[in-house]
Amino acid sequence: MDKNKKIKCRQCGNAIKGAISKNRICFLCEDYNKYYKPYEKAINSSAIRKMEQIFASAKEKKAKYDVMLLYSGGGDSTYLLYLLKFKYKLKVLALSVIHPLVNDLARQNITKITKKYRIDSKKITIKDGTYKEFIKTGLELIKKKKIKGPASACQICNYLRDAAAYNYALNKKIPVIVTGFNINQLVSVYPVIISDDIKSRCVNNRPFKLYKELKNYFNKRLRKIHKNSIFDFDLNRLFSQNTAEVIWPLSFLDLSLDKHKFLSKSQGLDNLLPSKTNCDALFFYDILCYRKIGVPGKYFEWLSQIRRLKYCHIFGSHKISKDQLALFVRELKKEIGLILKNKRTVDIKILKNRSPKLVKLLKNKESIDYVVKMLNKINYYKNYFR
Repeated sequence: MDKNKKIKCRQCGNAIKGAISKNRICFLCEDYNKYYKPYEKAINSSAIRKMEQIFASAKEKKAKYDVMLLYSGGGDSTYLLYLLKFKYKLKVLALSVIHPLVNDLARQNITKITKKYRIDSKKITIKDGTYKEFIKTGLELIKKKKIKGPASACQICNYLRDAAAYNYALNKKIPVIVTGFNINQLVSVYPVIISDDIKSRCVNNRPFKLYKELKNYFNKRLRKIHKNSIFDFDLNRLFSQNTAEVIWPLSFLDLSLDKHKFLSKSQGLDNLLPSKTNCDALFFYDILCYRKIGVPGKYFEWLSQIRRLKYCHIFGSHKISKDQLALFVRELKKEIGLILKNKRTVDIKILKNRSPKLVKLLKNKESIDYVVKMLNKINYYKNYFR
C-alpha cells in the first residue's frame, strides 16, 4: 500500500495517509472498536469511581480549593462547573485564561456564571503583543514540520492556556485540576485521568509530548518572554508525585442526556452553544490544520462523534450523518479557498448562491450566520499573526 496515498475510512469517513487497515478502517476507529467499544460502559463506570475517589481525597486535604476548573464560559465547562459545585459539593476555583481571541460573549459568561453560582474566579490575561509572538513563533514550528500529527495553531494556544493554568494550580497547591475538554476533542478514545499512580507513564503522551517541543522552541526563540514565566510549562513538576491530579470528566461521563437537558434549560443562562462561544479565529486555525493534514481541525471533533454515535451535532445544534459531514467539509473547504483567493467578504445571499449545498446542510439561520461570521474573519486573522 502506498503510504502517501490518502484512503477514506469506511467507519468515520476520515481520509488520512497510510494508517488504514486491510478492512479500510483507520487506526482510530480500529482502536476504538477493538479496545474500547466492547467495554465502554465498564471503562466509563470505573473512571467515574476513580474521579469520585480523587474528589473525596481532595476534600480531606482541607485546602482553600478542592479543585480548579479551566473555565472558558462555554457549554462544556459551564456544565462541569455546575456538577462540581452542586453534585459533588466541591470548593471550586474557576480559572480562565483570557487571550485576544476569546470572544466577548465568552468573557461575559465567565463573569455572569461564576457570580450566579457564587464561585471564586481567577483570570489570567495574555496581552495582544505577547499572544501574537507566541502564535507566530509556534506557527514557524508547524511550517518546519517539526510537530508530528494534526497540529494547528489551536494546539499552540492550548499550550499557553494549560501552562498558565497548571502552573497557577501547582503554585497554589490545589489538589485537582479539571478541564472542559470533551470526548470529541480527544485523539484518544480513552478516559483521561492523570492520577499519581500513572503520572510517570503520561509525560511522553500527547499532548504533553507536543508541549515539550513547543517549550523548547519557545525557550530558544522567545527566551525573554517565555523562560521562567507562567507560560513556561514545567511538565516534570506537573507529573511529580503528590502534586495536582488532572481529570477530563467529559472524556467518560455520559452526556447524551444530562448535558443537553442542562443546556436546554440553561439554568437561566443564555448563549452557551459552541457556535456562540467558540474562538474568534477558529476557521483561520482550521485553514492551518487543513494545509498540514488535508482536513479542517474541527472535522476531527465531528468524526469522533460519528465514530461513537453514527451522527454528530454540527456547531452544537442539529444532527448530521457521516455522508452529510463529508459533503459539508468538501463544501466548506471550497468556500474557504474562494475567500482566500478573492479576499472578499461574504454574506448570506452570496453564500446561498455560491454554496447552496453548504447552506442546506447548515439548516437553521443561527448556524448560517455563524459560518458567515467566521468566514469573514479568515483574511483578518491571516494578517493578524504576521
